[in-house]
Amino acid sequence: MRSPWLLLLLLLACCAGTHARPPRLTPRGTPAGAAGRPPGTHRGRAASEARGAALLARLGAESGRGGAHACATEDGLPFICVNESLPLDHFNASDPRRISVMFQVLPAYGEPQGALVLALGGPGVVSHLYAPYLVGMMPPVLLESFDIVFFDQRGVGESCGFWCPASATEFYTQTFEVQTDTERDSSTQLCDAFANACMQEMRHAFTGSCIIGSTESEYQQRRQVMPFLGTRQAVRDLEAFREHLGVAQFALYGWSYGTQFAQTYAAVYPTRMASLVLDGTVDLSLNIVGFTAARLASLTDAITELLTACAQDAACSADVCPGDPRACAGVFSALDAQLRENSRGVPFPLPSGESNLRSVHYSDLEFIAEELLYYPWQRSHLLRALARAQSRGDWTDVLRWLYVQTSLDESSLRPAPQDPSALYFSDAAYYVIEALDYSFDDDTCGNQTYRRSVVCSSSGSDCSEFPPHTVCSLTADGDEGAHDFVATGVGAGVMASDFATQWFKDVPSAFLQDGLMIGNTRPTFLTYCPFPVLVTASTIDPATPYNQSVSVYEALRTPAYLVTVPGGPHGVFLSGNDCVDRLVSDFFFGTHPASKVTLCPGEVFDQYDSLTATDAHEFDSASNALYAADIDFHNLPEYLYWDPATSNLSAGCHAGGNVSGYADGAVLRLRLCSCAFTSGFALTGIGEEDAVRFALNVSVAGIGTGQLYYVRVWDAPGGPNVTGTWDVPTGPHFKLSYLAVVAVGALLLAAAATAVVAFFWTRKRRQRLSKSPPEVERSRSPAKFVELEEPAENV
Repeated sequence: MRSPWLLLLLLLACCAGTHARPPRLTPRGTPAGAAGRPPGTHRGRAASEARGAALLARLGAESGRGGAHACATEDGLPFICVNESLPLDHFNASDPRRISVMFQVLPAYGEPQGALVLALGGPGVVSHLYAPYLVGMMPPVLLESFDIVFFDQRGVGESCGFWCPASATEFYTQTFEVQTDTERDSSTQLCDAFANACMQEMRHAFTGSCIIGSTESEYQQRRQVMPFLGTRQAVRDLEAFREHLGVAQFALYGWSYGTQFAQTYAAVYPTRMASLVLDGTVDLSLNIVGFTAARLASLTDAITELLTACAQDAACSADVCPGDPRACAGVFSALDAQLRENSRGVPFPLPSGESNLRSVHYSDLEFIAEELLYYPWQRSHLLRALARAQSRGDWTDVLRWLYVQTSLDESSLRPAPQDPSALYFSDAAYYVIEALDYSFDDDTCGNQTYRRSVVCSSSGSDCSEFPPHTVCSLTADGDEGAHDFVATGVGAGVMASDFATQWFKDVPSAFLQDGLMIGNTRPTFLTYCPFPVLVTASTIDPATPYNQSVSVYEALRTPAYLVTVPGGPHGVFLSGNDCVDRLVSDFFFGTHPASKVTLCPGEVFDQYDSLTATDAHEFDSASNALYAADIDFHNLPEYLYWDPATSNLSAGCHAGGNVSGYADGAVLRLRLCSCAFTSGFALTGIGEEDAVRFALNVSVAGIGTGQLYYVRVWDAPGGPNVTGTWDVPTGPHFKLSYLAVVAVGALLLAAAATAVVAFFWTRKRRQRLSKSPPEVERSRSPAKFVELEEPAENV
């Protein structure tokens, strides 16, 4: 359902291997520099633009207020944007208020065979910002044959967007305690405080008017809009746009929360559906308690499966559970227990090059573990953070990930400035929409479990539109609902789990329900329907558990299919998995999988980069030392989430000093100031990175001094190239170690030489004494000696 940095799955196409350029994310959740793929041919692009012009003219004329306009991307994708004027309340014809909802259409590059609508996750994903990248990941055959439709759901982005990024940052970085009643009450109060702070921040975090024609303040407009942001209203926005677009049916793809949206739409408008794909599926039979309990259980299962896979990887197990791979599975629980007993102090490396004593709490560990379990490339970094904490007692990476995931300034520990109009996800929209879709109050009927299955007749031929079931509609008490929800978690034993603090992440929605009319409007289960359904899922999914996808698939009696990816990301379509992309594309064209259940290849985590040395005395060459610095730099969360288009890089190095960077066109320029990722190997100088290589030109200080030039070409065979000078280290430990090795080597060589001379002298003497031919000795392998390299001018 939710992640502040949704759509991280799209980085699966990037290899995180040792010699590959590592993937990077912007703080807004999309790959830095990611762009949509423009039409493959001039002819295809011209056809899309021509159809777009005709569509623009028709939609603009029909909107009656100039709501349609060209909104091509910088990369030339000829999108058409339509600001639909829609009823604020679709269920009250006497309410004259109207809201503007933005839809975005990419006309087919070839002859269109229909429309394909993408309902994205959250709720709270700003679809129009993700659209160019998703198009870039889309199989060309879909772009050739379908008009691709995105939309900012009401309450998100350009559709009366709700924002409170600073309040969300402060909320996610609070210390949540869950072990006693007093601690749980305190954590519940933090949720109440956030709900209030979010509403207050929305007085200043708006990006435009909301209710068409209103002269009230933007804040007052959003207060009026808030009760009408639920999914049951939003699906009717899509239906209105379908009519405006002039298509009888369309294919619908839902991802994460988008599967909740898609199922809701399909239940209300089954005859409008050509086909349905659910990717990372929400089980609509579950109430908020059932869904949250299942999600926390899936987090425990996911971290166990990840650590079990780590135990089978030599490099990972050597760091995470050295000497005993069987102990890997329990590492997270052990670390969580350590922090529950006592928080740990961390000398955190600041961007200034200095350090500051910080504290890491078990709620920090549980938060970053949840956030980094979504996608295989993230899981590799989570394992590295756990390895550093487990084997070295170093919790620095946990705090680094906490800060970048929540947009917390590392120096001031205040929310980093953010422009709401540029954010890819809205936490405010998430909590408001969840408050309207689920009931937290036991006094309403929202906490009952319903499994209704009447959508169409058993033959699937009699399917007509019908209003959603509203079992009850009562005014919610936010405070009572929040405490009921927490008490239910306590009674279910959730507070003893490794991810107990995450139970509180949904409590703000209960407080936002206060005074709202909340009814059980959960749609029916889809069973006999006039359209085929394809369910895709990964076995490790901390947001929408795999067993929920299976439950939804098993309840379907219409033509239904299940595609499973072992490991895999949260949402497997458009993630770089050719098997899944092919099956989904074929499905939209009417070709169904050969089997009801299909297994596509997947991975639990990307290649794991081993921890590097803590002390430069452990390096046997400048090449190895620089390569270790390269690996550590490219594993920095600050680097991975750096968006060069909007900001500069600034990060502290593990063992002192700092690194900074900025974009110079397509090249990333770096400056290192006494930057030491390993104690005793500090680098000062410059670096650069582009699509071809990573290079450093640095002076070295520490156990040795010198000037070195380092180049690593991405994906090139062999290792990096290092030239320059490096003086013989003069540190006493290194000198003694070096002399000891040399002395031992000399003694071994002398002993070997003496043995050889003695052997030949003895054999010759025996030959003379026996006066017979020497015996033919068995062949033996030559002795193997490790030749110690002397420090050289040219390394």
